[in-house]
Amino acid sequence: MTIRVPQELQKKLSEEAKKRGQTRNGLVLQILWGFLEKGEKWNERGNYRD
Repeated sequence: MTIRVPQELQKKLSEEAKKRGQTRNGLVLQILWGFLEKGEKWNERGNYRD
């Protein structure tokens, strides 16, 4: 899987990963798993719904 992100977001993710002693990829995986584990549901337009 490849995700292209703006350079500024890439920089911020790299900085945060470094603070946590992780790779950027590891941080992104952690974020994605956390999102799924919370059970947040999104409709087809990308809007949050209860």
